[in-house]
Amino acid sequence: GWNLGNSLDSYNTGYTGLDTEVGWGNVRTTPEIIKSVKYAGFNAIRIPVTWGEHLLPGNKIDDVWLNRVKEVVDYAYNEGLFVIINMHHDDYIWFNPSSVAYNSDSKKLKEIWKQISEKFKDYDDRLLFEGMDEPRNVGSSKEWIGGTADERRIVNEYAKDFVNAVRETGGKNAERTLIVTSYAASCEAVALDDMIVPGGQNIIFSVHFYAPWQFSSGVDTTFDLVGQSELASKFSELKSKFVDNGIPVIIDEFGCVNVADAETRAAYYNYYITAAKSKDIKCFVWDNGIVEGKDGYAILERESLDWNIAVLEGIMDGAGD
Repeated sequence: GWNLGNSLDSYNTGYTGLDTEVGWGNVRTTPEIIKSVKYAGFNAIRIPVTWGEHLLPGNKIDDVWLNRVKEVVDYAYNEGLFVIINMHHDDYIWFNPSSVAYNSDSKKLKEIWKQISEKFKDYDDRLLFEGMDEPRNVGSSKEWIGGTADERRIVNEYAKDFVNAVRETGGKNAERTLIVTSYAASCEAVALDDMIVPGGQNIIFSVHFYAPWQFSSGVDTTFDLVGQSELASKFSELKSKFVDNGIPVIIDEFGCVNVADAETRAAYYNYYITAAKSKDIKCFVWDNGIVEGKDGYAILERESLDWNIAVLEGIMDGAGD
């Protein structure tokens, strides 16, 4: 899969309404972008969406925004792709896993997902909902290392709230595949160990795993056996803790910035996807539309529709048939 990052999830841009989609420098999403993703060989697309800046009084989603999200979903859905929509950067705006915030934030979470569910209740199971992106206490000392026991417990409660809210809307949502995640979408052992995946059918567990971090972030430009070992070990852990217990796993964000040469990056993507696939784990490449520099995760230049061919080939070789 491929991520349409830094588009519908953009926030704090200085823009309002539909203009927030281009607030982080990407072009407005077009059918041609989505067709290019399909023709490149991807069969699934994740569309991150931030809702917090598009809420009216009473936690009502602005119809103009919801209709735009539907329009972009349809670009992909009508191409036969699997599509994931989520609640993305709301953790920076209003969403917090704490006992103090739980009652009000749970209410808002459920109200948002009930509206989304009603909008898409007639779509079949090629459309998946992901309740949260990286639910965490932003800025805390344990933000990226699994949080506290209480924060992990609250994330589990939010996961149940999300699933129940969607299921209660009925229609195809009664059996729609839903995606839940750990605290901060973390792969830290403590976050995995304390994750309680809600019961019922058609629930997927997701994490984000930018690893080895020194290579993914561009500090190192060599992907070696040590890095391979780190990946293989984590994939084995995810399999034993979840896949082997009947819980499907996806890594719906991973990647590396455009610092190492294209051949090295291609080898990284190839190994990552191949190793994950061997443990029955599906992967979604993070692409934020930024082609170069410390944040340059893009493999597609969205305006010209030019792909980094070497990296793309590494991805597709890893995915295989």
